[in-house]
Amino acid sequence: SKDEMMEKTIRPQESANRFGTRWLRVTTKDSCVWNFRGMPRLEFSVLPYTPWELDSCRHSFELPKSEKTVIHIDYRQSGIGSASCGPDLAQEHRISEINIKWQFDFWITDLSRSTGDDSICSSRYWLAWS
Repeated sequence: SKDEMMEKTIRPQESANRFGTRWLRVTTKDSCVWNFRGMPRLEFSVLPYTPWELDSCRHSFELPKSEKTVIHIDYRQSGIGSASCGPDLAQEHRISEINIKWQFDFWITDLSRSTGDDSICSSRYWLAWS
């Protein structure tokens, strides 16, 4: 679950990145299924907070309870050691590609539609690209 992926740290931060993933399926409480397919692979995390909410707190206990599901899809992440708080990453761990060609597919399935409910999943969610 998204709550189990959240790291309990003194200073909240983005965490729980999973890598080498071909398929990801996230099912919400209201029967919406978000499907992602990496081409060839993707990295992801699923958390109850946005990066901006995590940045706004100095301690994990300051975060209010969240009902959100925040899905992060990435090509790759550099990881710890990126000179933000110490030395640069070792060369073998850097993202050094100059021309990156990567894509992923996603689609939303509304499981409630099969039960006659007229809800549309995509009208209840929004996507943010950065």
